[in-house]
Amino acid sequence: MATALDFDAPAPAHAGGLSRRRVLVGAAWLAPTIVAASAAPAFAASEAPSPQGTLVNNVRGHDRKSYSVDGVGSVRAQTLSTYLQYKPLQENPPAASLVDVWVTIEVNNVTSPLMWGINNAVGIPSTYAWQVRGTPQLVNGVFTATLGFVGGTVTYPIPPWSGGNLDNLWVRVSSAATRVRLNAYAIDANGATLVTPGVIA
Repeated sequence: MATALDFDAPAPAHAGGLSRRRVLVGAAWLAPTIVAASAAPAFAASEAPSPQGTLVNNVRGHDRKSYSVDGVGSVRAQTLSTYLQYKPLQENPPAASLVDVWVTIEVNNVTSPLMWGINNAVGIPSTYAWQVRGTPQLVNGVFTATLGFVGGTVTYPIPPWSGGNLDNLWVRVSSAATRVRLNAYAIDANGATLVTPGVIA
């Protein structure tokens, strides 16, 4: 029975050393490996598929000097909203459906401790169509977060011409934000990535 030590032990030495026949046999076994290795870079360098549609990102935002937050009261907040719609580049053949949609958010002049949410609530309700991916960050007054679409009235796979809202996301700020971004991303069923920047300030 083989043990782990069997695989660590050196192979037994063969009498007679190398012969011309052994070198030729070894080369014959090695040749397919060399051919396969030389073919690999061409496959690895193949281009990613091109998207068959575009992701429209109708982003908007406002500096709210007095924004009402449940259980907290009035705060100064930067609000962000968008309407995303998946539009095909052509009708025939139909564009591939979307299998993932997410947005990234960036806001500066954010107050510590971090406070943000949806509508008038602190945080994002578990029943909301958008949920946090990863951990939101607050570094040197700049807030960043990623929200993924988990489904609502529209569900995956998302067909062309479908759309949905991300409404009234707010972040507490100390003064009017001068950098506000809500970038939209998607991946379609063919593996193509769609990217649409959304700049408010």
